[in-house]
Amino acid sequence: MIQDIDTSIGEFDVGEDDYLFMKEFVANGVYDDYDRLVQLCDALALPTGFCFWKRGLWM
Repeated sequence: MIQDIDTSIGEFDVGEDDYLFMKEFVANGVYDDYDRLVQLCDALALPTGFCFWKRGLWM
């Protein structure tokens, strides 16, 4: 969701050229409404299933 590759969790196992390409690619991406919807659905998903909005905020 954040257009900064340095916020990614994990270790990059690619070469320096590939890393720089992906860093620029992520930074220059343009999100449309569909992308935002997918990000919202991903944020509400848990390994056990869908997390209802109000329940997820207060649990």
